[in-house]
Amino acid sequence: MGFQKEIDLGGPLAMSKEMKNYYGRLLFQLHWIKKPSLSTKNYTVRGKTNEGTVEKIIRRQFGIRGEFEYIVGDLSEFLGEQKRRLGWHTYITYMPSVTNEVGFIAHTYLSRDYMNIRFDDIVFVGGLGFYVKFNGK
Repeated sequence: MGFQKEIDLGGPLAMSKEMKNYYGRLLFQLHWIKKPSLSTKNYTVRGKTNEGTVEKIIRRQFGIRGEFEYIVGDLSEFLGEQKRRLGWHTYITYMPSVTNEVGFIAHTYLSRDYMNIRFDDIVFVGGLGFYVKFNGK
């Protein structure tokens, strides 16, 4: 949990007049990772010289992270009828085999446009990609 408030340092780092007196955010983050689950697969070996079974142990992992923010203060200078104070990031990760340390990720974002310095635009962003876990041991 946290609170973020922009400050006016003046000079080249001065805050724009549109942002004065009403920009602050309450922040909340939750990160949950399920302990890797073990599953065993048995494969039959059918070679020319030997037959038998091979056992392979697979560890799968699932995780979810949510980042929520709530804009506090006066939003009367923001354009539009819907002022939209609440926004979020959601990340869902799935690793089919933890030993490979590569998995999949889905990400959503709904809030004011973080690429727009005054946060005037409301955007929804969704993405899919690969997830790499470094030094997972």
